[in-house]
Amino acid sequence: MPRKRIVTFLWSGAVAFLIVLVGQGVWGVLVTANLRATPGLPWAVPVMAIVLFVMWKYLGGSWWPRRTSETRRRCLRTNPVTRKVLLWSLAAGSVGVVALAGYWICLSQLAEFPPNQLPDTSKYPSLTVLTMLIMACIAAPVAEEAAFRGYCWTILQRQFRPTSVIVLSSLLFALAHFTQGLALAKLLAYFLAGLLFAGVAYAANSVWASIPVHALADLVAFTLLWPRDATRHSVYDGGPDVWFWIHASQALILTAITILLLQNTRRVASSASSIATSASL
Repeated sequence: MPRKRIVTFLWSGAVAFLIVLVGQGVWGVLVTANLRATPGLPWAVPVMAIVLFVMWKYLGGSWWPRRTSETRRRCLRTNPVTRKVLLWSLAAGSVGVVALAGYWICLSQLAEFPPNQLPDTSKYPSLTVLTMLIMACIAAPVAEEAAFRGYCWTILQRQFRPTSVIVLSSLLFALAHFTQGLALAKLLAYFLAGLLFAGVAYAANSVWASIPVHALADLVAFTLLWPRDATRHSVYDGGPDVWFWIHASQALILTAITILLLQNTRRVASSASSIATSASL
C-alpha cells in the first residue's frame, strides 16, 4: 500500500476514534456517576442528549471556526434521503440485523468469545434502566456513525474506491471495540456489523439511513444477545445442536436477502438523486 494511502488510513482511524471517545466516553462517565450517586434519578440521559446535540451540530459544520464549516458538513455525510430510500434501507438493515444475530451466536459457540459485561440492572429503578437503555441505543449509533460512516468514510474515499472504503472503515469500526475483548471471533462479529452499517450508508448515501439500523442492532444486542453470551456452550462440547444449525442458516440466508435489498436501495437512491438533479436544472 502506498505511503499516502497508509497515512490516509491512519488519519481516518485517528479522527474516528476521537469522535467515538468523546461520544461514548462521556456517556460512560455520566452513567457511572449517575448510578453511583443518584440511581433513582436518570439525570445522565438529558445531559447526554445535550452532549450529543452539541457534538452533532459541531461535526455538521456549526460554530467556530467558520473556515472549516463546509468541510465538517461534508464529512458528516448527512445527505437528505427520500422516504422511499429510507424505507428500503430500513428493510435491508432490519434483515441484516437478524442475520448479524445469527453470526454472533454461531461465532460465540465456535471460538473464544468473552461475554460482554452488563451491569446488574435488578438493583436499579425500572425508569432509570429503561431511559438509559434508550439513550445507549442512541448515543452509540450517533457517535459511531458520525465517526466511521461519516468522517472516516469521507477521508478514506479520497484515496480508496467505495468497496475498499467499506472494508477499511468496517475494520476500524471493529478495532474500536477492542475494549469488549480482543478475541478474533468477537472482532469478526463487529467487522460484520460494520459491513452492514457501511453497506446501508453507502446504498442510501447518508448516515441518516445507517443510524436507525445501528440503533436497532444495539437494542437487539443489549436485550437479546449479550445477556445470553455466558450461557452458550461451545460446539466442541458435545457437538453443534439443532439451534446452532438454525442460527447458521439464519445468518447465511438473510445475508443473501440483505445484499439484494441493499442493491435495490442503491438503485432507488440513485434514481431519486437523478430526479432531484434534473429538477434543479
